[in-house]
Amino acid sequence: MDERDSAGGHSWPEMPPPSAPPCCSRDPNLQTPSAFRARRIAAFQAYYEHMPLRRSSLPRGLDMQLYRRFRFGSPASVHVLDTRQYRSDQPATLTDAQNPALTMTGPAQEKWLVDGLRRSGSSWNLLANQVMWAQNDRTAGPAQTFDFDNWDGYRVQRRRLLEHFGSGRVDNPVVLTGDRHCTWVSDLRPDFDDPSTPIVGAEITGTSITSGGNPNTASFHATYDPIMAESPHWRYIDNQRGYVVCDVTRSEMTGARVCRSCRVSGLPRLWSRPFAVCAL
Repeated sequence: MDERDSAGGHSWPEMPPPSAPPCCSRDPNLQTPSAFRARRIAAFQAYYEHMPLRRSSLPRGLDMQLYRRFRFGSPASVHVLDTRQYRSDQPATLTDAQNPALTMTGPAQEKWLVDGLRRSGSSWNLLANQVMWAQNDRTAGPAQTFDFDNWDGYRVQRRRLLEHFGSGRVDNPVVLTGDRHCTWVSDLRPDFDDPSTPIVGAEITGTSITSGGNPNTASFHATYDPIMAESPHWRYIDNQRGYVVCDVTRSEMTGARVCRSCRVSGLPRLWSRPFAVCAL
């Protein structure tokens, strides 16, 4: 589930402060606790009715079980994360992002993920995930700017999980991410600031099909190519609209991005440069 698919914005407090005035705004801080609870319950019900979810995800009041697992025979297991319901409120500074108490998943879901990765028995462990794992600086040069709503804001937990990826107990982890409206293909390391640390997995961040409209690719690359030169874990970036298609075999996972126009129908689909992740 992406961050705009249901009620509550980016991270979901159970309720806004008691002092919040009644309001029909989307901001939970501008609603009464009872109005926000009712909105969240209605949003979960609508989400369940319109998405291909199992009966185990049937909403129960303010709660809805969304993290779940699929196995596609021996080639791949897909671990679907919920990074909205159980997360700590996002930090505001890089120092705050190093707080070991912060969690993107909550402890119960983290244990579920770690146990499932270790016991999957599949050649590939694919994580369906909402926000980027790879470190994503937004400023070229010595200054650093991060979006702390992503895993950049939950650095201790991210490192702990990436170290588990590299422990030898997880077969071929690949994180499949949405959210950015751009394509990013990245190596995953426990320490992104140290290129000598081992690569423990890969991340494929898919673009949007239509959101953002037809992109200004020149402006995107003018901004991000200089940052990519300072980010050796980034392997491919682009902001064309479309979607990513991946093929999985026991020995490799290959993918390519399908580019399409948002405004002109009937144009042929264009394929980006293919990429591959090799099994270990």
